[in-house]
Parts: sequence; structure tokens; C-alpha cells
Amino acid sequence: MSRDQIFAIVATIAVLTGLALGFRELGPPRRQRAENADLARGRDLEGISRAIDTFYRLNQHLPATLEELKKTRGGLELNDPETRALYAYRPQGDTQYQLCATFAADNRTVPIPPGAMAHPAGTYCTSYVVNKPLY
Repeated sequence: MSRDQIFAIVATIAVLTGLALGFRELGPPRRQRAENADLARGRDLEGISRAIDTFYRLNQHLPATLEELKKTRGGLELNDPETRALYAYRPQGDTQYQLCATFAADNRTVPIPPGAMAHPAGTYCTSYVVNKPLY
């Protein structure tokens, strides 16, 4: 066996070992896609919340539906990144409401990136109160 063949075998083993360790650490691509979708869901809910605050300041009431937000905030993502279903919105009084999304995984037991939302797996609703201006 030549030196080049031995090197090729060792290099192949090293690459395969690296891939195996990477998958063990990061998980399969399917799990990474689910985690990225969950991060997007959290960002979407925060963006919707800010849009509702703006809508309230302009109109002095909560929107009846999420579609009303399109008038004041173009480009707002109102749909789940994977299922394309509309996020759930439930007004609860004059200044309180809930936003709901269905998350793929529970992230409450792992380190959460800054600004990310902690949530269990499955449908999870977060309660909000409109941030009224102080002036």
C-alpha cells in the first residue's frame, strides 16, 4: 500500500469522524431546521407585538384581526414559516392580547440566544399589554 493510499484512508476516516461528531453535537439537519423555524416564530411574534403597539398608538384601540396590521406595517410576517398558517391573535380587553404559535421543540432547558423567546413544544400563547407612550 502506497503512502498516498494510506493518507487517503486516514483523511477519509478523519472527515467521517468529524461529520459524525458534528451531527452528534448539532443534531441532524431536520432538527436544525426546526430550531431555526422556532427562532423565526419568536421573532415574528415580537414583530407583531411591536406592530400592535404602533397600531394602538395610531388608532387608540387594538386591531380586530392581524390583517389590519398590514395597513400600518408592510412586510410584517403574520404566518408560520413552515406551515404558512396565520399566527393566532386573541384580543383580551382594551389593551391586552395574546399571540400564539406552534413550536417544534421545547427550548426552556437549553441556553437561549439573546432576544429569543422561551417556549415549550406545541402551541404556546404569550400574553401582552400594549406599551402606551409615556407622554
